[in-house]
Amino acid sequence: MKYAVALCLTLITRAVWAQSAQPDLGSAASTKAPSSRSSVYFCVEHMPEYPNGGFSGVLRYFAQNVRLPEEVKSGRVQGRVFVSFVIDAQGRVQDATIMRGLLPAADLEALRVVRSMSQWLPGSQNGVNVAVSLTLPIMFSLKPAPIPYKIGGISCDGDE
Repeated sequence: MKYAVALCLTLITRAVWAQSAQPDLGSAASTKAPSSRSSVYFCVEHMPEYPNGGFSGVLRYFAQNVRLPEEVKSGRVQGRVFVSFVIDAQGRVQDATIMRGLLPAADLEALRVVRSMSQWLPGSQNGVNVAVSLTLPIMFSLKPAPIPYKIGGISCDGDE
């Protein structure tokens, strides 16, 4: 029997404005080249994008790759795991950590699937690729949840 994985996907940024310790790269007064030690942004002009279908591609990826822990399969437990990760300036997934867990097996599965995602299109600020932190809630449930057409004002198809 194939179990349906209910996934609620919302890329949540932790701040409304881009935050960085780097100087404004677009400013004429800033003549310093960006340092090799890059800062992590939370919201940028162009947010990272999953290349295999945008938001709906991430939903498909999770639906195809998440393995439900036994506690979820038995119906004893259901809920969300919040995973925070960074899409670096090259588009690689880095520093995946659990922000809020459900149970150890679900937490490990969420980390496994996030870490195994293919390379993203990196975010950019002032025309420069930068590292961007994202937080992704992953729902573990036997019942499929309806997927909203729009998530945070952005459609699941990647249209704005």
